Amino acid sequence: MSVDKNWKITQGDSFVVTVAYSDSSASPIDLSGYSALFMARDLPGGQIFCASAGVGDGITLNSPSAGYLYLNVTPEKTKKFNYPKSAYQLQITSPSGIKN
Repeated sequence: MSVDKNWKITQGDSFVVTVAYSDSSASPIDLSGYSALFMARDLPGGQIFCASAGVGDGITLNSPSAGYLYLNVTPEKTKKFNYPKSAYQLQITSPSGIKN
């Protein structure tokens, strides 16, 4: 599943967002056992200059059975973002290794 979303992130500020994952019928996807990775790149598919590699590094699976993921990127990380534009990717991986 791929969803394009434009976020306005201010360099040097915290960036906090809650993401709800659901299937095509709007039913929540159970994220129990999943891992997550947030990456900021200089351009789509380009060099990674900031990453949060999961739980304990700015990503929390809140209510995983209800499909909620909480992302908190610290000011120290957003200072590294390449402005005026950067490309951001939030990738979740199932326990069986399927990446979304």
